Amino acid sequence: MHTFKPSRSYCGRFDGKGVISSYVGTQRTNIPNSVSVVGCISQPNDDGCNLIRQVQTRIDSQQYISFLLEVMSSYPKVEPITVVHNKYPVYSSLKVTKWIGDNPRMSVLDSWPPASGDLMPIDSVFSEILTDFDEQEMRVHSEKALYEEIRTTFVSLTEKDGYVKSLISQIPIKLQTIVLKKGDSL
Repeated sequence: MHTFKPSRSYCGRFDGKGVISSYVGTQRTNIPNSVSVVGCISQPNDDGCNLIRQVQTRIDSQQYISFLLEVMSSYPKVEPITVVHNKYPVYSSLKVTKWIGDNPRMSVLDSWPPASGDLMPIDSVFSEILTDFDEQEMRVHSEKALYEEIRTTFVSLTEKDGYVKSLISQIPIKLQTIVLKKGDSL
């Protein structure tokens, strides 16, 4: 099985002093001084497909399908490509559901639990990106610079030897912790 872990659309923003933070809230409107991205990490065999792309304002069905096409083209001989989704609405939209159904190389792991942010390895990547920005006291003053810093840090992290494999291997441990906490988040 070839499993990708796409993110809900992550949104980073910066304030008037250039301090970078994560944006949490509706992405239905244009958020000043912000960049939305979609990303995936994978650890099939010894190779991975770690992609991050900027999306317009918020990710819609067409942007997500374009992203999945890029994922598919990265692995022309792999079947099936199984995608793990969180419950972000675009992933279960009629257009995306139909597109995945029409593409025999694609499948979705339907048994992934709802509200599973604590288990999504890609969320750990985005958290670590913010931690790196804080530690470096990173400052940006344009959306273009923000995207470049997010992209550069994403690539740097996900290309570290064993990094993605380690994140994915933590899923059973995190799941056990959640069970022991009777469903409470980590």
